[in-house]
Amino acid sequence: MFDTLKRALMIGLVALALAGAPAGWAGGPETMVVARDFTLSDVTGRTWTLAEQKGKVVVLSFWATWCGPCRLELPRLHDVYKRHKREPVEMFAISVDNAATVALVPAFAEQMRLSFPVLLDTDNKVVMHYDPQGIIPFTVVIDQQGRVRHVHPGYNPGDEARVEQEVVELLREAANAARKVSAKSGQSPKRAIDKQENEP
Repeated sequence: MFDTLKRALMIGLVALALAGAPAGWAGGPETMVVARDFTLSDVTGRTWTLAEQKGKVVVLSFWATWCGPCRLELPRLHDVYKRHKREPVEMFAISVDNAATVALVPAFAEQMRLSFPVLLDTDNKVVMHYDPQGIIPFTVVIDQQGRVRHVHPGYNPGDEARVEQEVVELLREAANAARKVSAKSGQSPKRAIDKQENEP
C-alpha cells in the first residue's frame, strides 16, 4: 500500500512539474522531470540555489520542528550525508516551519549536529511545489542532471537505507555514462563528467 501511495504521489509530482515548469524544463526517459529551481536562505543567512548544484546528486528533506518522524529521520539522513559528502552529493534539510516556529530551527539543527545546509521555506512555496499533499517528512532525490528520480513521503525506519542506495546508484549511473562518453570521444572520464554537468 505504501509503495502504491509513493507511485501515485510521484505521478502527481511529475504532472505538477510538467504543468508548471517553463518550456524545456521537463522531459526525458521514464517521465523524469527537471526539478523546479529555488533559492532559499539557510539558518546562517547564506543563500542556496538548486540549479547551482547541477553535477551533484541532491537530496531534499522537507521537515519541521513539530514533526515527530522528522526527528527520527534527520539524524539518519545526516549519517548518509557524512558517508558520501566527499562525493558529488549535496543534501538540504528544508524546514517548513512558519513564522510561529521558525525561530526554533537553528537550535534544533545545532542540537541534532546537522552539518548539511538547513534551509528555511517559511512561506512554504517550495514544499508545496514538491509536496502538494503536505506530507511531512518528504524526501526528494535528484540526479546529477537535475532530474527528480525518487520521492519518499513520510518516514519508516530503514527508509534512509533506501535513499542511500538510490544515491549510490545515481553516482554509479553517472560514472558509467561518463565512461561510455570517454570511450567514444577519447576524453578522460573526468572531462566527460564535466561536459555532462555543463550540458543544459
